[in-house]
Amino acid sequence: MISCQKEPTACIEVEPSNSVTVFDEVTLKSCSEDAVWYNWEVEEFQNNVQTYQYFIEDRLVFSWDEAGTFDIYLTVKSENMKRQTSESTRITVMDVCYSCSNATTSSDICYSTYEERSTFDAALANFVAAGFTCNKN
Repeated sequence: MISCQKEPTACIEVEPSNSVTVFDEVTLKSCSEDAVWYNWEVEEFQNNVQTYQYFIEDRLVFSWDEAGTFDIYLTVKSENMKRQTSESTRITVMDVCYSCSNATTSSDICYSTYEERSTFDAALANFVAAGFTCNKN
């Protein structure tokens, strides 16, 4: 008895889009056909060093804490693990900024000028505590 194994086709769906801001979650889903094994490689930067995180599932949720352009690779394999194919996509992550103003002053505050999210959140909270109205750009 000879078994024919179909060639898998890799496919990536990104929700909500390939362009987001820092901290926004992106759902990465495989829309691959004839695949039973999934390997994701998600690019990011940690301490200004390019790294990849690896996931073995058909769907994942990811967010970046740094602005930039990041590559995502998906490799899928057939049921007998003998056939594989890959697909890639790119995500653009933009800095998150707020415009803060009161009756006399206005100022912009952006995450990229801070080293950590907690420091950024504290600075934003200080503006609000000082009577500023802050809106996300």
